[in-house]
Parts: sequence; structure tokens; C-alpha cells
Amino acid sequence: MFFFSIYFIIFLWLATLSLLSITVEAKKYTPFLLFISFLILVLLAGLRAHSPDQPSYNRIFMYSLSIFEIIEYGNNFDDFPWIQKGFLALYSLIKTFTNSVVVMSFVIATLTIGTVTYSVNRLSPYPVVSMLVYFSWFYYFNLGSLRHSIISAFLLLLAVFIFNSKYIKSFILILISGGMHSVAYTSIVLFFGRFKIKKYLYIFTLIISIVIAISGGIVYLGLSKFAYLLPELTQIKIRRYIGFGIFSISNPIISGLTVKSVFLIGITIFNMDILYKKFDAFPIILFGYAVSVFTFFLLIDFKIIADRTSHFYSIFEIILIPMLLSIIRKEDRLFAFFILGCFLSY
Repeated sequence: MFFFSIYFIIFLWLATLSLLSITVEAKKYTPFLLFISFLILVLLAGLRAHSPDQPSYNRIFMYSLSIFEIIEYGNNFDDFPWIQKGFLALYSLIKTFTNSVVVMSFVIATLTIGTVTYSVNRLSPYPVVSMLVYFSWFYYFNLGSLRHSIISAFLLLLAVFIFNSKYIKSFILILISGGMHSVAYTSIVLFFGRFKIKKYLYIFTLIISIVIAISGGIVYLGLSKFAYLLPELTQIKIRRYIGFGIFSISNPIISGLTVKSVFLIGITIFNMDILYKKFDAFPIILFGYAVSVFTFFLLIDFKIIADRTSHFYSIFEIILIPMLLSIIRKEDRLFAFFILGCFLSY
């Protein structure tokens, strides 16, 4: 049963640490609590027995060659044409030191969660709360999807670099991320987050994207009419996405995920003037999460594309939720935290 599962136990433990971290008395212990949260999540990700896509990634790792073998025999990257070469290179680097799938899982978990921990410590008013939200987000979307978990963590790090005007590092990180998963190349749009976009533009874009989702087929019809202008391989890939998405397993317009996303972006837009004044990094975080919500609705007929893009950018909610929590009156934060717990457990 779920209430006796390791996930629920970890959720309660992280919730307790988070509750401690938002009190004035315990704020000085935030680095220690953040480190404990990091260890808990690394152990969970590294020791997991079963998760989506994990068997596939384990098989790819077992067939990967070490750096020394690549130098001697050449690489075997072409054996895995559906996996980007950057991720296969990471596998080869790990394979140089170990053949253990468990060790590989720990290395990638440390890389991913370590990057997230560093980023939330730079961006979030309540880093431990961010780790709690990340656990809920990570559990649903990225527990076994190793490439997606890495590039999502790198997306948060990209926000740190852009916020600190480290543009060369930002472009290098985009190239590294794109080498692991092609959807990461889209993260270049995050540079627009440097600008304070007006409230009415966010509202207008949200309304338009929802109308397109309800109308259905607009993106599909557009691609059907103009796909012939694209290279043949791109046409084949588009048809495959359409086959998986349109009228078969396309994302539902009304679901727990869409209600949550619209509620979160709505309450953020309502309070954005306060948040703009309180947090210098808020424009980047809001823009990133808005991309997640808008692309989900705009591409709702294409489940694979919508999932890959929307879930990629949705990691910004782990910063956005603590920012919203911080503007609530201190005497109301305990109640708000309780609502947050129910929200995440759902």
C-alpha cells in the first residue's frame, strides 16, 4: 500500500525537514537540512529497483564501451541511434571506472540531484521546500528517465547562470544538455526571462494556448499542410509523433496536472508585481514555468512532444512554489504548507 511505501515515508521525512526550514529559529540549519535532503534523494534514486525506462537504460549501459575500448576499437554509438551521443559519452566515461549498474545509477543520481541542490540553494527562498517539491516532481516524471532528469537539472543550473550573467557558461551548458537530449536545445528561450514581461502578455498567451487546446487539431493541421517542406526524416518523425498523439493517447485538457498548472500560473500572475519586487530571479523562473504551461496546451494533441517539452520546463515549479509561500503571512504559512502537502501528495 502507498502509505506504507518507501516513497510515502520519504515524503513525510522531507515534509518534516521542510517545515523546520521555514521557521525563523531553524533557518540557520538550512544548509544541514538541505544536505540531508540531498542524501535521501540520492539514496532513493541510486538504490531504486524498478522505474520507467530503467531496464532500457541499464541494457544500454551494459553494452556501452569504456573510453579505453573506444580508443582501441572505436565507439559503438551508432548501435543506439535513438540516444544522443552526449549521453552515450557519459555512459562510456562511467564505464571506464565501473561495470556496475548500481554504481552508474548513483553517479547519475549524484550529478542530477547535486545540480538541483546547488541551484535551489541559489534561487529558492526555502531550498529544503524546493527539495520536497522536487521529490514529488521527480517521482512522477524523471525517476527512471535518466536523460530527462539530467537535462532538467541542467535547466535549473542554466537559470542560475543566466541570472548571474554567465552567458558563455550558459551556451556551453545548452550544448552539453542538447548533446544528451535534443529538447534541451529549446532552453535557449530562457534568455527571454531576463526581461520583465508584462502581466497582460502572460494572461493573453495563457488564454490563446487554452483556446487552441480546446479547439484541437490546429497544430496538427498546420503540420499536415506544411510538413512536406521539411526534410524527409523530419517528416517521418512528425508522422510518428502524430500517430502516437492525435486521437489516440493525446493528453486530456482537464486533468489534475492541467488544473494544477493553470492554478499555479494563475496565482503567480496575480501576485507577480510583489514577486518582481521581492526576487530578482523571479522573471526567469516565471518565464520558464510559463513555457511549460503554454507548450503543454499548444501541443496537447501530441503527447510525446507535449510531455518532453512541458515536463522539461515544469521543474521551475520547485522554485516558484517556495517563492509564493514566502509572500504569505507568517501566521498563515503553516496552513499554506499543509495545503502544499495535500497538493503534492495528490
